[in-house]
Amino acid sequence: MVQTTAPGLFTIAPGRAAVLNQDGTVNGPGNPAPVGSIVSAYLTGQGMVAPQIATGSPAPFDPLSRAVASVTALVGSQSADVTFAGLSPGWVGLFQVNLRVPEAPNGDVSLSIAVGGAVSNVAAISVSDPPFK
Repeated sequence: MVQTTAPGLFTIAPGRAAVLNQDGTVNGPGNPAPVGSIVSAYLTGQGMVAPQIATGSPAPFDPLSRAVASVTALVGSQSADVTFAGLSPGWVGLFQVNLRVPEAPNGDVSLSIAVGGAVSNVAAISVSDPPFK
């Protein structure tokens, strides 16, 4: 059976999601994302996008090419606000999901992303308290 979406988180180490923090640094135990910040996760399997992009062409910066199917994210057991889900501008076929880090315990927590009801693999991201309370 062919699925319309099949999200798969890219990993940079076994069990660790390929995620950039809001400041552009690679997320990890020594570089956690503060609660409330925006992180970018990278995946494959987003399905259709609008506007469509020619096969093998990089995604444009304007207009952004967004996933047609609904996209949700879980960080730990908390829903995360998805601020962008679509092709990563300037890249060929790279699915990017930007999300706001919800309240979560300090340290490594799980991340999963669902696209059109299909759920990705689960991988870890590192989270810390917000810098200012």
